Amino acid sequence: MRFSPMKETIKLFNAYNAASQGCLKKSRWWLNLMVVVNFFIPLALIFYVEAQVTVLCALIGLAIGLVIFKFDGYRRLLALMHLPWVFLVLYLWGKLPFHTTWDFLSVWMHGLIVVNSISLAIDAKDLVLYFCGNREYPGN
Repeated sequence: MRFSPMKETIKLFNAYNAASQGCLKKSRWWLNLMVVVNFFIPLALIFYVEAQVTVLCALIGLAIGLVIFKFDGYRRLLALMHLPWVFLVLYLWGKLPFHTTWDFLSVWMHGLIVVNSISLAIDAKDLVLYFCGNREYPGN
């Protein structure tokens, strides 16, 4: 059977929607915030290098997530799809000294660093649980 990125993306979003009806329903606002901050706002700011790097990291993360979902399903290992964010947070942190005004780009960069850092902490917990044997998300 041939790998189809579009079909796998649809399956991933369907699994996300099914899981969000249960235990993830409380955190769905957080997941939606991550999509807005990591994809939609950078698309609006696409002429800035920081936004271009963010969209690239989001697309790389999506590709990683699709491969993991294809082989392991909707499990805690999906936290690895946020691995590009480690480099993104470090990159943006290094760019902050060059943004001395509080314009929209600077506020977005600060917010992105905060949101992604919190998410990476949650992902680290999920990976520890996964490798300790607790592979399923609660409610799956």
